[in-house]
Amino acid sequence: MPRHRLDKRVAGPVVVSKTRTSHVQLGREFEERRPNEEYRAVVVGEVSHKVGRIVIELEGKEAITDFEVISTFESSVDGTLTELKLWP
Repeated sequence: MPRHRLDKRVAGPVVVSKTRTSHVQLGREFEERRPNEEYRAVVVGEVSHKVGRIVIELEGKEAITDFEVISTFESSVDGTLTELKLWP
């Protein structure tokens, strides 16, 4: 049975439980914000820091995302692109 959508704003994976016990346990883990969600992104431009933290206000709450640069490469259309790992 579906338990949690990892990101409600975009298409993405859904966490599914097979038993009632695991369904309840997964709910507790998400309530306590225990799952470690990692995202990947490709951004236009070169990111000057190899690791860092982005802090912004989003919908009236502080949103914190840590990031790490995976690679930088050239695109014939967009110029320099940077691939990132992101942890909200």
